[in-house]
Amino acid sequence: MTVSPAASPSAQLQRRLLLICVLSSVILLFIGMQRIVLQADQLDGFAPIRAEVIDRGVRAAEDGRFLPFVAYRFRIGDEVVRTDQLYSRRLPGSRSAAEAAIEPYAPGASVTAYYNPALPERTFLRVDLAFGPYVFALMGVALLAVGLALSRWQGRYAIHTEPPPRTRAMAALACAMVWQLGGALAWGHYLHLQPAPYPWPVWIVLPLYALGGLAPLAVALHFVRMHRARRRMGSA
Repeated sequence: MTVSPAASPSAQLQRRLLLICVLSSVILLFIGMQRIVLQADQLDGFAPIRAEVIDRGVRAAEDGRFLPFVAYRFRIGDEVVRTDQLYSRRLPGSRSAAEAAIEPYAPGASVTAYYNPALPERTFLRVDLAFGPYVFALMGVALLAVGLALSRWQGRYAIHTEPPPRTRAMAALACAMVWQLGGALAWGHYLHLQPAPYPWPVWIVLPLYALGGLAPLAVALHFVRMHRARRRMGSA
């Protein structure tokens, strides 16, 4: 009877990391995509309509925070509708942030409102998507990319065999491609639905995510150079 050799500690660690990456990516992608789809569905059915600003101001909310409001009116047939919701979702903040939000809306100004005949009470002036679900989705994509690289790190070679540099270069390149492609899809969806100006976390997460995707690309280039060096040595 042939007994297969036990896996090395490094191989066992690789398998555990692969399992952690796959399970974590599935959970994060499920949470992120579920909330992204829910947000997109909540904006479905809203169409732009011209409105006139009547008033603007700041209301006190709970815990010392404040809600900005912009009162405006628009006409639907023979009916004049009045409402004061600024954002597509009501989220209290600091007084300075609330005052900055209403600054562009001077009384008497003509603005674009978004109106849904089925939900007239939810008419708003500005789309305000939660950015958190996209962070969950981006983290899930990154872990999925790392899991893909780990699954292909040995290629078709046994766990005790050092694969050629080309195998690991392809694994790292696949990680970089999935990382950047998945990120591009998530960013594209967010930027398509959310008009500028963007919240400050976007300007932190975007460059960090893009820079993180360069790490597997650098690893791939490292093994490509090793592959070329071995080929030159073999032909010498």
